[in-house]
Amino acid sequence: MEIAMICTFLSRHAGVCITAFVLLLAVWAPLRAQSDDAATAQLTLTGAVELATRSAPLLGALDAREQAANEELVRAGALPDPELTLGIDNLTATGNDAFAIGADPMTMRKIGFRQRLPAKAKREAEHGMALAERDMRTAQVQAGTLTVGRASGEAWVMRWAAEHERTLLQALLADTQLATRAARARVKAGGNPGDVLAVRALELEIENQLSSSEARIASANASLRRWLGDHALRPLADPPAFDEVPVPEARALALLDRSADLLVFDAHSAQADAAVAAARAQRRPDFSIAAGYGQRAASRADMISLEFAIDLPLFTANRQDRGIAASIANRDALHAEHEDARRAEAAVIRGDYAQWAALVEQVHRDNRERLPLLHDRSALALAGYRSGQSLDAWIDARRDEVQASIETTRRLQELGSAWVGLAYRFKSQESQP
Repeated sequence: MEIAMICTFLSRHAGVCITAFVLLLAVWAPLRAQSDDAATAQLTLTGAVELATRSAPLLGALDAREQAANEELVRAGALPDPELTLGIDNLTATGNDAFAIGADPMTMRKIGFRQRLPAKAKREAEHGMALAERDMRTAQVQAGTLTVGRASGEAWVMRWAAEHERTLLQALLADTQLATRAARARVKAGGNPGDVLAVRALELEIENQLSSSEARIASANASLRRWLGDHALRPLADPPAFDEVPVPEARALALLDRSADLLVFDAHSAQADAAVAAARAQRRPDFSIAAGYGQRAASRADMISLEFAIDLPLFTANRQDRGIAASIANRDALHAEHEDARRAEAAVIRGDYAQWAALVEQVHRDNRERLPLLHDRSALALAGYRSGQSLDAWIDARRDEVQASIETTRRLQELGSAWVGLAYRFKSQESQP
């Protein structure tokens, strides 16, 4: 019955169904194409850093802690909740009427409330501590963002360098395989069979280096996937110009206090100042007020009571003053540590710029002189072998060329990592490419 009804509906409304299907297909196809394009689009270094700083779980945890600190800030410094009091006053404890509520005219059932009133300075200090804690959480979010950005950028550079190394080794392996075929042809013409074995041994060395490159690519992908998820599987775009300084050294030194470590130090200093204010507020007395209503026997008048209390901080020399001195000493120590950290950070920045400049020179020297020189040496040795000379010279030259290519790609990775460290060191967006 149900099948018949469905068939009847389709036969009557076939045109509508076809139109709806065509519209659905027209909407779905561009969306699917857009999704496929996004999945296969090349991943730039800047894009990887931006994705990581938007989606890294670590930053989600830091954001949640910042939100918790904001919630605590709202209630900090508020008056404590009032207290409800219930009891019996003047109850007989001995004699024949012991514990009889109506035996004595002074016995009464009592209900009341009490409100503690901490000193205003203490409540302001509590709010200051909560504000400093919130600022600390905010600084941790900013520092975490810098840390994630640098880590994801370094993972991108690691993968790019490993893929670059693989490409170079594949080209060298292809040339070596050509030499293997040439050696075999010479053996057939009466040449030395040992040449084939020597070339094959070199070929195996390059294949081993290729296996190491594949392992490094897999390791870099794992690191990149930690920060980017499935976006780490996208092909990489060309790198930025690692030989161009992203931030001038003078500008970096001016941005010193916006580095990850010093951002947190500023928040620590604010916490230390708040702790001193809280210690000084302990010298202020707290107050409390209470009121009660007492009900006596039916023939007796009811009573009310009022109560006022105040703390007496009489012995401040060995109590509150000690706490103030301790908090001031801790603050002074933190300020000294802060200054030491600033000097250490300045030294690191100067050292990083010197290291980056040295790597730029080394990479330029490798690409312009060393690698072309070794390539020409291999080509001359191979030409000599084809003209009847020994193969040993070519094998030595090719082995040196392979080793130099690997060293250059590793140096490129160091240069890229150094560049990332300079580009993504500070909070200010002006310091980033």
